[in-house]
Amino acid sequence: MFFFQVGAGIVSNSKKKNELEEVNNKLMALFKSVKIAYFISISL
Repeated sequence: MFFFQVGAGIVSNSKKKNELEEVNNKLMALFKSVKIAYFISISL
């Protein structure tokens, strides 16, 4: 089981939708890297 934690920097002119998209993009990049590492490790 994995737990991922990502965040975004909220500033005065932040838009909720853009911040959520940024967090989701970071989360997917992290998830994809773990998935790739897993498949590399089982193919060795």
